[in-house]
Amino acid sequence: MYISHDNQGNDYHLGGVTLQKSRTENDLGITISSDLKSSAHAAKVAAKANSCLGIIKRNFTVLDKEIILPLYLSLVRPILDFGVQCWSPHLAKDIQALERIQ
Repeated sequence: MYISHDNQGNDYHLGGVTLQKSRTENDLGITISSDLKSSAHAAKVAAKANSCLGIIKRNFTVLDKEIILPLYLSLVRPILDFGVQCWSPHLAKDIQALERIQ
């Protein structure tokens, strides 16, 4: 992955083997793109949180406040909060995608 405006996309070699190029990398559960925007990670987090909400909705017939709140706080909220200090969403579309879940 190239993180520079001056890099012309040179090939890098390690032990005679050419290293693969990529546009995103996943490090410690946080997706980093070559332009250092957090959109790819925000989309991944939103999809995972929506999936978890779907599981809760399918498996619980009664969705009272005293049932849904502890489930949300223990299952969905950690997905949204993990590593937010590193990838802090700043684009309006990313913030809206995450706010729709909350």
